[in-house]
Amino acid sequence: MKVAVDTDVLWAFFMKDKAAAELIDAQSTVYVPAPVYGELLAALRNDSPYAQNVTQLNAFMEDSAVEVLQIGPETAEYYARIYQDLPSHYLWVAALCLEHGCELATHDQNFKQIPQLTLC
Repeated sequence: MKVAVDTDVLWAFFMKDKAAAELIDAQSTVYVPAPVYGELLAALRNDSPYAQNVTQLNAFMEDSAVEVLQIGPETAEYYARIYQDLPSHYLWVAALCLEHGCELATHDQNFKQIPQLTLC
C-alpha cells in the first residue's frame, strides 16, 4: 500500500524523530499531499532560521523518491464525496489520499472522522 504523510509526520521527520524517519525511509516513494507541503512552508515562516529550514524542506521535496499529490478535478470529486464539517485542509488531504490509493500516516485525530480514509 502507498503511504502519504501528513504535516505532523513530516515535521517530526525534520525534527529527527526516529519513528518518523523509519516510516519515511521504509517507503520506496513518499507521497506528500500538496496541502501538507503548503502547511509546512507556512509553519517554517514562523520558525528560524527560515531560509535554512526551507532549503532543507525543498531538498527533501525535490528528491526523486518524493511525489507531491496535486489537487485536480478528480480530487474535487473525492472531496465532494467525503465532505463534512471539518476544516477544508483535512478534506483535501483525505481526498488526495483516496484518489491516489494511499494510506495516511498521521497522528492527527481529526482524520478519524473520515471513515473512507485508511490511517497508518
